[in-house]
Amino acid sequence: MSGIASGNAPLTNLYHAYPNNINKDAILQRFSVAGLNSFETMYFNEFFSDKEKHQNIKFNTLDKGFTESGFELNKLLFGFGLSFTYPYGAYNLPEIGDNIALKFTFNITL
Repeated sequence: MSGIASGNAPLTNLYHAYPNNINKDAILQRFSVAGLNSFETMYFNEFFSDKEKHQNIKFNTLDKGFTESGFELNKLLFGFGLSFTYPYGAYNLPEIGDNIALKFTFNITL
């Protein structure tokens, strides 16, 4: 998946990956629903992609690629399950707890 914004676009309108992690201190405060086609350990507004320089605004880019791995245990109870994900590589954060994404899943068969 890719995209591009042209012209004088504000930072918030630049193309970005699909994050799915809330920026809270404790792991259990970040407990949420696992997504489809998203990065479970990437925080919202953590990275933006841009060719032009924005004045007085510093932001992280994904020049080195973002990698994460995990596992899901689906349909443990009434369609609910658990997901555990951990990033590795260039954008792994210094604190172990900041890297862990624990989420619940929901799968139903019609």
